[in-house]
Amino acid sequence: MSIRILFSVALGWAALGQAIAGDKLAIERVPEAKPRNVVFILTDDHRYDAMGFMGHP
Repeated sequence: MSIRILFSVALGWAALGQAIAGDKLAIERVPEAKPRNVVFILTDDHRYDAMGFMGHP
């Protein structure tokens, strides 16, 4: 057999194997994570105790 025929047969078998395997070789997708909800509050001209979480009513 010539190299050209041997290469064509090997390539054909590889393509057939890939076609038969199909989804068995597919990588399972991981669901995308939901984006986090972030609230950023920026204030100015406050003392450290001006906020409610620091004990100020």
